Amino acid sequence: MKGYLVICDSEITYAKRLSEYLSSDCFEGYEVRLFTSAKLLKDSIKDNEIDILIIDEKSYETFISEGDKSSVKYKRVVVLSSDKNSDYIYKYQSAKVLKSYIFDDLRKVRKSLITHKEKEKDIKLRVKEKVQNKLLINGEGSDNETLKTIDEFIESEDGVLSASEKNDIRNKVFYSIRGLDVLEELISDESITEIMVNSENMIFYEKNGKLLNSYKCFDSKEQLLDIIRKIVSDANRTVNVSSPIVDARLKNGSRVNVVLEPVSINGPTLTIRRFPKNPITAEKLIMTGSISEEIVNFLRKAVFAGYNIIISGSTGSGKTSFLNILTSFIPKDERIITIEDSAELKIMGIENLVRLESRNATSDGTNEITIRDLIKAALRMRPDRIIVGEVRGDESIDMIQSFTVGQEGSMSTIHANSAEDALYRLEMLMMLGKIEMPLAAIRRQISIGVDLIVHLGRLKSGERKLLEICEVTGMDGDSIATNTLYKYKGNEFIKLSDMKNTYKLEKACIL
Repeated sequence: MKGYLVICDSEITYAKRLSEYLSSDCFEGYEVRLFTSAKLLKDSIKDNEIDILIIDEKSYETFISEGDKSSVKYKRVVVLSSDKNSDYIYKYQSAKVLKSYIFDDLRKVRKSLITHKEKEKDIKLRVKEKVQNKLLINGEGSDNETLKTIDEFIESEDGVLSASEKNDIRNKVFYSIRGLDVLEELISDESITEIMVNSENMIFYEKNGKLLNSYKCFDSKEQLLDIIRKIVSDANRTVNVSSPIVDARLKNGSRVNVVLEPVSINGPTLTIRRFPKNPITAEKLIMTGSISEEIVNFLRKAVFAGYNIIISGSTGSGKTSFLNILTSFIPKDERIITIEDSAELKIMGIENLVRLESRNATSDGTNEITIRDLIKAALRMRPDRIIVGEVRGDESIDMIQSFTVGQEGSMSTIHANSAEDALYRLEMLMMLGKIEMPLAAIRRQISIGVDLIVHLGRLKSGERKLLEICEVTGMDGDSIATNTLYKYKGNEFIKLSDMKNTYKLEKACIL
């Protein structure tokens, strides 16, 4: 049975390289595991015994200060400590453990890694500064011209750099000037659906429904802030201390959320929701088992006939993508108005299309334009249907009003845990809007305006599924009456009942 050799080093680069080094031949027969913080170590190795723990001084101090060391037991520990006036030194307990030459090798490896990283960082910063100065004088030019300028300054650097090191510095400088720096590689990977920057040195991403640590980091907090400002300004938005939260989008349509200090305690945070380059279609959802062909045919008829539909679900359940699919069933000769916080919908094939986007107030006196303002404006634009990207506030009042005054076939999305919860959330949002209307009247307005609720969810496996379709049938006393049509249960889609309100299908002659 293999023993455990655990490396815990807050410097991610050193930890990864040490892990590779130790896995090779120094500790044959040991299973090498890698952690980048004492907390991760303690959370993951609870009640397990470690044969050898190699840990940097900073992490070790956290490790022992938290107390209760009994939850993580180790036979031997090597503590890596640094001093400004000396090389990296290795203090250790239980000296019988390892031969002294191993400590010497480790010291040399870590010292060379530190020296190399600092050297590469210095070259990158020097080249970047020179390139930016030249671009400032000569103008920006094309990407190829920028790359040529970067190559010239890299070649002018003293010292011997390998071809791979030159290429690495070249890409890093280019991406920091023209792209999104260390995020560029993640952005270009089409299988990554979400990127989460928790701080300058903690970047996670979602791939195939799983959250993973990228082990990438920005050189500094200022570098991360520069990228945030670039994203926000390109989207014609503003973010600062007085306005620390902003929603925006990248040029490729990806949704962006930014939260700055002091609201975000860990430092600047950046969340990027990527959408597929090629829009997801109903056929793709059928192939992946996210929905059945019978349900797609039902929804195609419902959209064509003009049923008002609310798509509900949790964060990341695929509401916006599903809304895009439903809009593809709209007759091509209709006039559509879309209203969003950040324009994300990709409605194809509709010529008579108007896209509206909300706007935050800015420090230069530009007024805020809310979703509620846009819904009111849209009603004066002679729409056949209004598509609201998401309701999360008092705009729900105007949206429900538009559903009840002739805009049949309108749609929106809402965050909720179930189809039933979506109705409760609509009630709550309308009440928070301080509408002068009793609860019974609010419920009646919802029961008149909303025809169908399509609820989506994400399973533990990361798969996204349509979980329920619920029909709103009117009022049952003081409550909104519903009829569940379809449900995902036991790994299959089950039809529970037929639709009761078929008048729109009859009117469209597609019953």
